[in-house]
Amino acid sequence: MFGVPSQKPMFFCAAATAVVVCLASSAKAGDSEIAQLVGRYGISPVQPPSPASDFSLTSLGDEKVSLSDAQGRWVLLTFFATWCGPCKSEMPALERLHKSHSDRGLDVVGVAIDGPRAAVQRFTKNLGVTFPVLVDENGKAANAYHASSVPITYVLDPLGRIVGVARGARDWAKTAPLFDQLIKLAPIDAGAGALYDKAGGAVLLPTSLVPPSATVTLSTAEPTVGTPFDVNVRVVWAGNFEDYLLHPPSIHLPESITIASTSASTTSRDAGPIVTYHFRLEPSAAGTFALDPVELRYTPKNENDPVATRITGPTVVIHGVTIAGLQPLVFVAILVGLCAALAALFFVLRHRPKAVAATNLQQAQHERWQEAFSAARRQRLEGNVAGFLQHLVELHDELGMPNPGLSKVVEQARYGGKPPPNQELDQLQRDVERRLVALAQHSHRPQRDAIRFADPTE
Repeated sequence: MFGVPSQKPMFFCAAATAVVVCLASSAKAGDSEIAQLVGRYGISPVQPPSPASDFSLTSLGDEKVSLSDAQGRWVLLTFFATWCGPCKSEMPALERLHKSHSDRGLDVVGVAIDGPRAAVQRFTKNLGVTFPVLVDENGKAANAYHASSVPITYVLDPLGRIVGVARGARDWAKTAPLFDQLIKLAPIDAGAGALYDKAGGAVLLPTSLVPPSATVTLSTAEPTVGTPFDVNVRVVWAGNFEDYLLHPPSIHLPESITIASTSASTTSRDAGPIVTYHFRLEPSAAGTFALDPVELRYTPKNENDPVATRITGPTVVIHGVTIAGLQPLVFVAILVGLCAALAALFFVLRHRPKAVAATNLQQAQHERWQEAFSAARRQRLEGNVAGFLQHLVELHDELGMPNPGLSKVVEQARYGGKPPPNQELDQLQRDVERRLVALAQHSHRPQRDAIRFADPTE
């Protein structure tokens, strides 16, 4: 899998122990020089060197590979993700270093902390990556190497020890002279690699930079097309404010949602400094959309390039434009129907006696109220409490049933997401129903009177 096949010569236990002791002793002699070298290239030296945690993962070629298979060679172990912009930017440089030094004793090994495997394959193929790439599907290797933020890269010596760690993207091709010197200081040795931590525990580093954490919230979960809404990314420091240079986060958005404006505000809590980024978004189409992922970027102190952390974004439901709780086409259809009804009523009134016309007008009006009441009940059956209440507000006004508090109830249901309890809804519905029954009896009375007093000789 790696540049040189693993060789495992057989020795007696005493001889093997002696080899390990000799390797360790000779390594210590050059540790300080190695630390100075890696530090000169902007890589944080690990002093004393820490045993590399061994792991076994499946490669993109479906081979089971262990990190310790590279024993006896220098290893540049990098953790990355397909969603990570800085990771993508440094891949070409890693590939150039791999091509120039794989036959000199350096193995470049990539570990993808996300999936699925097909996405990682597309990512590496598009970037022309040929060095070995493993997929950490359960996150065990990433946890052991503190890869919650990526890219993070480790330099391992032929003994299997971590001698340097680098956070953030960089031009790794420029480190070719570094590895030339490291290989001279500690030449490759197929019999080395005895210090890998076979237990696979978390690697021990002299300093541990705790990355910031973040949460994402929506101002409203169900906005309407054309109505802006806010996404807030709240970033909390775990350490000192000076430990990081924070960059504005990025949000993966569908084509129908655009960023109208951004702003930021800073506060402080017991947990540490807090920076909240406010994104004003404008939706242009209805539907359900995942605003995911949200990528948080920051540059650690004394580093040159940013690292990235992925935060799971929220899902937003965009509703179409409504008029009085109705879709525009439905509203227009109702309006046309009402206009047609009024036109027909006007025609009847002009061609019938005034008394009969007045009676018919009352009946037509009552029928319109009854239709509006039926539409309100349908809204409630369909679960649209706000639409139901809006119809009742209009009926209360037309039926002479003033209820100043009803408008506030409608407002809370439509914009506050607080519909009244079913008992209150039932009472409002019964009040309108009783009023309609009373008006129906009143509108039919002139007809009954006309029939009762009609002259039978006519």
